[in-house]
Amino acid sequence: MPIGKGRREIAARRLGRALRLERLEDRNLFAALPLGAVPRDTGEFMLGRVAVVPLLFESNGQLDPNTENWTASSIQSALTKVEQGVQWWSDALARLGTVHELEFVIDDQFARNPIPTPYELISRPSQFHSIVVGTFLEDQGYGEAGTIENAIRLFNNDARTRLNADWAFSIVIVNSANDAMVDDGQFGPGSEFNNAFAYPGGQYVVTPSTRPVSTITHEVGHIFWARDEYPGGGSWTDRRGYYNAQNWNAADNTTAGFVQEPSIMRSGTALSQSFSSYVLPESTMAMIGWRDSDGDGIFDVSDVPLRLEGTGRYDAAIGTFAFDGFATAVALPNLNSAGLRNDITLNRIDRIEYRLDGGAWQTAQVVGKQASEISFQIAVGDYSTIEIRAIDDRVGITSAIYRTDMLLPMLAGASVAGLAFVNAAEGETQVAPHLLAGVTATLVQADGSPLFSGMVEPDHYTDRITLPPIDGVSLVALGHVLDGRVGSVETPSSTGSRAFGFFSRQSFTWQQQWAPDKKLLITFDQPVGSVQLDAIGLGSASNPSFGRLEAFDAAGNLLTRFTTSGLSVGQTETMQVNDAAGRIASVQAFGHSFTQVGLDHLRYGAESSVTTTADGVFGFSGIPDGTYRLTLTPERLIHQFPGSGDLLTVQGGVVNQIAAGFQRVRSPWNNPGDPFDVDGNTTVEPLDALVILTEIARNGTGILRDPAQIEWFVDPNDDGEVSPLDALWVLNEISRRNRSAQGEQAMPSGDQTLQPGGEQSYSGVDAFFAGWAVPEDEKKRGALWSEDHTGYPDDSISTILS
Repeated sequence: MPIGKGRREIAARRLGRALRLERLEDRNLFAALPLGAVPRDTGEFMLGRVAVVPLLFESNGQLDPNTENWTASSIQSALTKVEQGVQWWSDALARLGTVHELEFVIDDQFARNPIPTPYELISRPSQFHSIVVGTFLEDQGYGEAGTIENAIRLFNNDARTRLNADWAFSIVIVNSANDAMVDDGQFGPGSEFNNAFAYPGGQYVVTPSTRPVSTITHEVGHIFWARDEYPGGGSWTDRRGYYNAQNWNAADNTTAGFVQEPSIMRSGTALSQSFSSYVLPESTMAMIGWRDSDGDGIFDVSDVPLRLEGTGRYDAAIGTFAFDGFATAVALPNLNSAGLRNDITLNRIDRIEYRLDGGAWQTAQVVGKQASEISFQIAVGDYSTIEIRAIDDRVGITSAIYRTDMLLPMLAGASVAGLAFVNAAEGETQVAPHLLAGVTATLVQADGSPLFSGMVEPDHYTDRITLPPIDGVSLVALGHVLDGRVGSVETPSSTGSRAFGFFSRQSFTWQQQWAPDKKLLITFDQPVGSVQLDAIGLGSASNPSFGRLEAFDAAGNLLTRFTTSGLSVGQTETMQVNDAAGRIASVQAFGHSFTQVGLDHLRYGAESSVTTTADGVFGFSGIPDGTYRLTLTPERLIHQFPGSGDLLTVQGGVVNQIAAGFQRVRSPWNNPGDPFDVDGNTTVEPLDALVILTEIARNGTGILRDPAQIEWFVDPNDDGEVSPLDALWVLNEISRRNRSAQGEQAMPSGDQTLQPGGEQSYSGVDAFFAGWAVPEDEKKRGALWSEDHTGYPDDSISTILS
């Protein structure tokens, strides 16, 4: 429905910069949609770059008398009004002194070459324009869109892409030059609107060509959700726009002491005063997105920190710091009571910056995207601290700043994070810490109970439709025709053959088409930091489904939300919402933008256990504020962490980085009296090597985990695992001791410890292993020795025992 009655207008750009008119053939730059937007989001807030498409129609006299004719001069006059009308908004923004810019670019192809029509629009009722506009859109290839609203948004979206813009709208300029001279320059009898009007949210304006420039300016305000403020127009109780701002400056405001301000959204003298002074009421600016709550010169819609996640580390050997991760702009939640309500931002990641010891910020990586993988390596000298951040150079917003020193890695974006490494031994100098892989980090509640998490899978309930009560979570179907029950319904799903369904009191059937008026409410017994739910497409390629998942805190405040891409029938996408502070008390899931989706496979809560890789890093995200117990279990028992099981406190969603320095201790399977005395009989002999080989034949090689399961000291090289290398150590030591007793040059002493991954020559036992002919089937099984194996040479055993 068109908004308001009477005059309205459009939008423009920065003061002092010439507005550009660009023909279709002059540019072929294809822009991505703003982050969070879908193709039909063509005018959500008035910032950035806006494409404007004037549409001029020329009557050909086939049905209506041809009373109006476009000429080169009248076409130019119409385009000049559009230029000036939109430029007003850019100039008004520039006078506010913010960081923002507003630029309009005009595609004049349908103005320079008016579109033929058998109708004379100015002599027809205003609502008749829909016939002409609809025919034009069908001829342009948008006939399958279903409605004029959908078609014009898709048409505008294509203009946005052509002109590399953020938003786009059209303006139908109806030739009224002759009518203004012989009549009143207004639409014909029976009109819903006598003069100009607009369809909001990035659709289009309709205006007689003889209306003043201020009319176009007024109507463009409507394009970006501003309400009328004159008597009989919008009401002071109306709300609209990205912040769902209230129309406080409307004429009918009954608040005590209210004095109506001049505004471009009023009429008559008050409109003219605003137009000449470039002054706007706060409430009018708020409706189009121009609200700066903290007075920092950045409008709220852009005043949202960037997000940077990843890990970084200094490599002392080559003197470089490397970081790998991901950065993205973050959209403010869209509270609009009209439109598609998608969370949209124009912010972007221009650069990743770093600084050393509090010095000047320097560029580490140029990005220039709204979301991007981050990977850089920079040469740096010695430093005490290094800091990094993401920055949007245009707006001036940044991510949180992350810092570390030369020894510890940088951990960006985790609630609880740390590094596992081995402390230097007494007297040892470490250039960089020896990082520990395979450490299992387990986070539990202070009382030892596990973190709150769970899963609800409809395929687990094949014996019933209605879901039974589920510990930790409740599921309710919201909708005026629903009875509240949620069930497991046989239908295409993401994980099996069943998905979540609801019972309709209207049709008395179970259904699975979740929509804006049929929502799945999920409430958790405890707040969580992460929720995942699969959306299943029920749409088509031309009319796809959009799933939405919204997260709320305990007070019902919207924390964040996720919207899927367009989904055709059977396509699935996991919707995930995260809150670093772990405040998610409930979520609502539904088909967004007047579409329907299926819902399946609910997961919630935080991981309670993670394992470090070669970088030694562990981290947990979305942990609610509170006190927790962290246990660090090394892969090898030659490492011990004295602080394992200590309590830590999470506040504001974060905790200080944990430096988990492990102590190097003797392996429980290494004989403290003599490392080579495997069987503990105080004598080092070939039988000790046989004991190791027998253990390998029985249980295989690998890391030793349970001292109670092995009674022998099978780890003479003290690396926490058993392998043929241990047998080699024993045989090598036997050879060394024999030569030493015979007065030969001593081999390296037996108390040396070979670290995992080290190298050493074993020439003293080469002859023995050269004669060990292992059958191929045994090689495949990895067996080296078995007491009942008879496949080895007869002299092998005697050689060992001699």
